Amino acid sequence: MPMDDARSRLLYYQQLLQDFHKSVDFVKNTPNPAMQGDEDELNSAELLAREVDNLLSEIARLEGQRTMQSDRLKNVMQLAFATVNIEDSRAMKRLTEGSMRGSAAMKQISYLTMVFLPASLIASVFGTNVAEINPGTYETLPS
Repeated sequence: MPMDDARSRLLYYQQLLQDFHKSVDFVKNTPNPAMQGDEDELNSAELLAREVDNLLSEIARLEGQRTMQSDRLKNVMQLAFATVNIEDSRAMKRLTEGSMRGSAAMKQISYLTMVFLPASLIASVFGTNVAEINPGTYETLPS
């Protein structure tokens, strides 16, 4: 996925910036014996200190941009997931409406069954041939 690739690159850049920050901090905080002495070496030390500060501010700026890009990527991912969820919700709504229509039809069939099933039972009981059930009764009920 392109988002995963962008996310992995942002994490990689974050690690690079952290490592570079550590290296620049090391150069800044570690005394250099070659820059202690006459005026040219002191000027070089001041120039080095200014450049190190410039590098640190540039690293901070790049880290800020990386954080902003990471936040944008998270927003895009959340938007994509929200869009998928909305589409799923619409599909579920359509399924629910369809099942409600089916449920209404089944309810009507149940009402018809409640009306006609008892009448059907009574008709089948009284429509049976009694002579075949009790032979020799001549189609009368035994007393």
